[in-house]
Amino acid sequence: MGFKKEGVFFVVLFIFLFIQRVEGIGVSPAGYKIDFQPGFKGVFNFNFYGGSPDVKYNVLVLGDLAEYVELSGEYFYGNGNINALLKLPKNIEKPGVHRIRIALDPQPGNNSASTLTVLASVIGVIDVRVAYPGKYAEMEFESENANAGQEVNFKLKIYSRGNENIIAKSYIEIYDSMNKSAATLPIGENEILSAQSIELTKMWDTKDIAPGKYGARAFVEYEGEKISSWTNFRLGELFVDVVDYKKEFERGKINPITLDIESYWNDYIENVYGEITILDHETDISPFSTPSVDLGGFERKTITAHFDTKDIEENKFKAKVVLHYSGKTTEKVINLKFKREVNYYIIGGLAGGVILLIVIIVLVLWILKLKRNAKEGKFKLKTEKKDEKNR
Repeated sequence: MGFKKEGVFFVVLFIFLFIQRVEGIGVSPAGYKIDFQPGFKGVFNFNFYGGSPDVKYNVLVLGDLAEYVELSGEYFYGNGNINALLKLPKNIEKPGVHRIRIALDPQPGNNSASTLTVLASVIGVIDVRVAYPGKYAEMEFESENANAGQEVNFKLKIYSRGNENIIAKSYIEIYDSMNKSAATLPIGENEILSAQSIELTKMWDTKDIAPGKYGARAFVEYEGEKISSWTNFRLGELFVDVVDYKKEFERGKINPITLDIESYWNDYIENVYGEITILDHETDISPFSTPSVDLGGFERKTITAHFDTKDIEENKFKAKVVLHYSGKTTEKVINLKFKREVNYYIIGGLAGGVILLIVIIVLVLWILKLKRNAKEGKFKLKTEKKDEKNR
């Protein structure tokens, strides 16, 4: 049993050390994308780097089109530059994306008989997109954050994935945080050729729109079909808030207090700091401040200050936090408390009482057992004497 445990330990240790040695390897570029063309021929280069010079990396081709790929090399040590020659057939029946993966199988110690261990995070990819029959569209949709009163930029990309051209009509619906319609933005009609795409932009003027969180859904209609895609964005206001904070502290010592603050502004804010005043106590504690930080658009950070709790007697107390930024302030009153103190004397007494009770119970049971054994011994002795008289 001990041998098995040691064997498992060394196997696990070996795997861990081996992973440590190969985890730094990478591949460039990560992948290619092409549209299917009958009889296509092309060479795709993958540069694998950062490997261990004493490890042999077998190069594998995986995927349903692997049979159409020839590699410039079957293995390399440390770093390797691999060319993949792709020769596609005249026809591929299944439409959609076919992914070819150029993968590595590391072999420590040049042991080609080792178990297959493909490095899942180090794979070069060739995506071959086969057109759908007829008219078929796909889309990408994204938005950018802005401050209230500024324009929001939307980007819509429409792909014609079929083997026929399409005419697409597109528009955008915008919704507020309560999912109520805030605006409809028509984009218009566009022709997209087979295996081609177009990129469209649309601006939304938010001059009279309140700040907050919004969502937008773009719709693309073509040949009786309708597809859509959703994106989220925010309209900022110059406001920084306390969104979370440390709530429990220890008595009679200097404690750190942390404040999680978040910017509701889309632009950079410099020199944001908090000023904290302890409330609800008889002894004055001077206000204290955190160091200042800079916040990016809609960024969240933690700021920290320290204060002495020796003069605070209440179990629960309050503090006023004032955030200072860009000539503005945000005030918030927060609830704080001390951690529940542990009375080790009471705990020790209870533990001692429990131990004493256990000892008493054991002694009682032991005494009862002795008495029972004594009675059984006397009964047995009387029985033996009675049997002797009868004989």
